[in-house]
Amino acid sequence: MKIYKYFSEYFSGAPNFTCEICGKRYKHQPSLSRHKNYECQKTAVFGCDLNFTCATCGKKYKHSRSLRKHERFECQKEPQFSCIYCPYKAKLRGNLRKHIMVKHREQWTSGAAKIYVEKYKKNNHQSSGSISDVKSENECE
Repeated sequence: MKIYKYFSEYFSGAPNFTCEICGKRYKHQPSLSRHKNYECQKTAVFGCDLNFTCATCGKKYKHSRSLRKHERFECQKEPQFSCIYCPYKAKLRGNLRKHIMVKHREQWTSGAAKIYVEKYKKNNHQSSGSISDVKSENECE
């Protein structure tokens, strides 16, 4: 019977667990425990140090590699990767890949994927059929 009570309280959906110190309410006991151990009346322990700043636009990054990527592909640059299904353009190849998978999954999984890869192989001197190997038009020049 103890297990039933635990699970019925844990999965009830209503905030049944209240912090006696600050009054904040939680749906689950582990959330209240985490709050008491790490948050309640404590200074922030898990800070995000943004030590790397773009000299051009002022955007801040935690890692130097993120700043380098921003400076190389994003900061004051026009999008260089275009969707073949709609007018969407992306500054990063990964963002275009995500866009296609989310917005055009049905078209991509049909035969259109092969046409897409063949088009870029022809235009960008590619020998591989992988979308990750697709180069932008500016990379060949």
